[in-house]
Amino acid sequence: MLAAFRDNDIYDWQPKAPLALFHGTADDYVPFFNSQDAYNAMKARGATQVTLRPIAGGNHFSSAPNYTLQAFAFISQYY
Repeated sequence: MLAAFRDNDIYDWQPKAPLALFHGTADDYVPFFNSQDAYNAMKARGATQVTLRPIAGGNHFSSAPNYTLQAFAFISQYY
């Protein structure tokens, strides 16, 4: 069972394509440190195309407009 959990780790892996993590720094549903930990783990594995984009003061809901615009801009640069 532990091996299955390790194989399905949600952040301790190295992305093969550009990846942007967006997260409100005041998120009260999913703590910001989750994205920070994921970013740190990916960088430690040698990821060079991962960025962490904090949304200053944003909570789980107020971050949505900012996230949507930034995510669209991020994806648009590749298509």
